[in-house]
Amino acid sequence: MLLVIGIIAVFLIAALGGGAIFANAQLSTTYSPQRAVTDYFAALGRGDVSGMMSNAQFLPGDPSYSQYFGKDAAKALVAVDQNRQISQVSVASTQPVDDATSTVKVSLTWGGTPRSLTYTVHKDTSRVHYLFYDSWRVDIPYTTITVTLPNQPGSVQVDDVSLPASSQNKVQAIQGFHKVTMLTSDFYDQSSQVADAVESTAAVTFPGTISAAATSAAATSIKAAFNNVTCDVTKYFDCPNHKYNVPAGYYDNLPAPGGDIRANSNWSLTFTGDATTAMVLVITNEAGKLTASGKCAMTLTVDGSKTYHFTGTWTGTLTWSSGAFSSHVLEDCDAARA
Repeated sequence: MLLVIGIIAVFLIAALGGGAIFANAQLSTTYSPQRAVTDYFAALGRGDVSGMMSNAQFLPGDPSYSQYFGKDAAKALVAVDQNRQISQVSVASTQPVDDATSTVKVSLTWGGTPRSLTYTVHKDTSRVHYLFYDSWRVDIPYTTITVTLPNQPGSVQVDDVSLPASSQNKVQAIQGFHKVTMLTSDFYDQSSQVADAVESTAAVTFPGTISAAATSAAATSIKAAFNNVTCDVTKYFDCPNHKYNVPAGYYDNLPAPGGDIRANSNWSLTFTGDATTAMVLVITNEAGKLTASGKCAMTLTVDGSKTYHFTGTWTGTLTWSSGAFSSHVLEDCDAARA
């Protein structure tokens, strides 16, 4: 009977010992560097900000960009769809650095692109489980996004937070995808792009596409300039919208491309067509200033019945003020015979 009891006792001790080894293995896996990394990406994939922050710390760079780190920044991060496109997360290797630090290499697909990334993970001794098992936190590095802007741009935001006034062309933010927006201005519509800032740097370029509203306002100003041309008819024979009369008993030879034109009684020049069709607008680096250019046409009517057609070009400078353009236009619309 004593032998049986002894055998049972030995069996129980062995069973308990085996259970302890199994429990230790489970807990060591649960509270481990690699688990902190995989749990972070699982939380990112499901948009769980609290889960992200319990497994990671966001390493800031320049203090002037502090608004792009922390909980609000993490909320903005998960609002970008590509950051929730996390799949095929696999730990490739874990290398201890010291008792409190490890390096974890992970492969995953992030935003539709396969990637291999390496992270530093630290023990979080402020969170101890079952007396012996510390939590770990993965260091999420910052990334730098450079922004190339057109002349006289709108203000820039990253994840709906305005860039510092002193730095409209660069920002540091949490590793990941970020929405970069150039806000509406006098000359541009609002425009947004998503920057892939999973690697150490990313670049975004906003083209200088002038808004339809600014283009329309420029066209209105140019048309008004053509309709109100100032020209000294006593000095020039080709002032538009003026009828010149030939003195009785005389005729005039009008210099013109392709040969002189004889006028026996009168002549007049008028603009024809729309000079703003296919015009080119360029926003300069001077506040409120644009340059403009285009093609134009004129018709010369001689003696009331004979017509001659000419083409040429025009250039102009536009100045924006109080919600409208004023313009100074130089035209040479009778430079060539059509």
